[in-house]
Order: sequence, then structure tokens, then C-alpha cells
Amino acid sequence: MSKYKKNRKHKKRKYSVLKYGLLTVVASVALLGSIYSYFGGLGTGKCADINEFEKYAVTVEDISIPEQAKIVALGEATHGNQEFQQLKLDVFKI
Repeated sequence: MSKYKKNRKHKKRKYSVLKYGLLTVVASVALLGSIYSYFGGLGTGKCADINEFEKYAVTVEDISIPEQAKIVALGEATHGNQEFQQLKLDVFKI
């Protein structure tokens, strides 16, 4: 077998491995993406019933904090949310 044929055979095998490797990666990403989207993806899940929240929701002005109570910390569910930061400020001003 000539040197040219050996090189050609080697390149063919190399591209075959690359092709199947790339195909495997693309198929894996597609499979994982479909599984991820099946279980909710980037959604927030089931929508909550607004009427359920209205039973427990109060305005900031209606919050009463006993005089002897000390607020150690007020956690937050998000970072960089302007409305939430304003709500925390309003609560601490009461």
C-alpha cells in the first residue's frame, strides 16, 4: 500500500470519528433539551391561584410589628429586583 493511500485512509477514519463524535454531541444536546423542556424548562411551573394569595396578602401599611420584636434579617428571593428592594425599605421604615 502506498504512503498516499495510508494517509487517505487515516484522514478518512479521522473525519469519520469527528463526524460521529459531533453527531453524538448534537443528539445528546437535543435529548437533554427535550427532557429539560418536558419537565418545565425555563417556565415558572403551574400558575398559582390569585384568589388564594388574596386571602393572606396585606399592604405594607397594614403590617404591624410588635415593639419588643427585633428584625435580625429580611431575606430575599431575588437579587437586583428594584421592586423587592423598595418593599424591604418600606417594611423597615414602619
